[in-house]
Amino acid sequence: MSRQGRELERLIATLERLIGGSGLELKSPDYIMGIKSRGRREVDVAVRGKAGSADFLIVFECRKRKHKDDVTWIEQLASKAKDVRASKVVAVSSSGFSETAKTLAEQEGIELRSIESIGDLNLIEWGPFGGFGVIVDHADLFDAEVFGHYQEGEDPEQLWHALNSVLEHSDSGDAIFTRSFDNKKMTLTEIWDEALDYDPQVLKRFRPGDPPIAGKLTVQFLGKDPGEPRSRFYIQTETEHIHIAQITFYALFWAEKPKMLEPTASQYKKADGDSISKSLQYTAKLGQRELQVGVHRLDAKPNQVSITLEPVLMSGNQESKSASSK
Repeated sequence: MSRQGRELERLIATLERLIGGSGLELKSPDYIMGIKSRGRREVDVAVRGKAGSADFLIVFECRKRKHKDDVTWIEQLASKAKDVRASKVVAVSSSGFSETAKTLAEQEGIELRSIESIGDLNLIEWGPFGGFGVIVDHADLFDAEVFGHYQEGEDPEQLWHALNSVLEHSDSGDAIFTRSFDNKKMTLTEIWDEALDYDPQVLKRFRPGDPPIAGKLTVQFLGKDPGEPRSRFYIQTETEHIHIAQITFYALFWAEKPKMLEPTASQYKKADGDSISKSLQYTAKLGQRELQVGVHRLDAKPNQVSITLEPVLMSGNQESKSASSK
């Protein structure tokens, strides 16, 4: 798939997530087992939810082409819809649809939408929203200390030796930890990713242009309220069940302000021409890496502006993205 095609899918997924709110599950792309083909079918965007006691699946398929999409694509979507048992299919095109495509879509119950490039959008006209800034915060983990917890009747020295033995024979990529509430096996790196959510302000202490600073973040994992697990994480060995009291993470912290390229403006519309939303899509460059920064306003919520950030071909250690309105 071309990069432009994937960018369109990401934009539609973002807009539908904003429209649908937190009550829906959205995946892009998604792979659904076909009941007739008996193979995994790829869909661009899948939205799942409940209407009363019934589950539903809405599939969005997107195309970014120079010419109008024809009846062949609609035929393909109708077939795929039956195979994946979709409750509804929405076809989104950047170039519009032929008349025969529109006719067949109506007969097959496929909703048609368009995403169109438009002229410059004036953010000043978007109510109180006057602009935004993007800062990329880096937190590169290089060491950690793990502390176990013992209670009366337990041998602290025995638990210490058991914990130390596990840690000495593993690294940050080994799933040696178990999360108590769902028994999910996790690595130290995955816990570090979550740890930044415990103290998000730790990343706000660093300014773009400052040199990297070594710092630490200590997170407590013991349960505080009745009914909570004794600890949020534990390590299970052949002989010991080791509850984790806290982990102190050591990392290099720094911040960057990316270069913002000129944005592209687009409008998301229904088949009858009614506008659903307007968006500005920026590319933020950090050396060889990029972020897609979107500024969106839903027509149903004209006084609300949403900013979204998504890495493009990002790699490496934890990176946290933040946006601020001015």
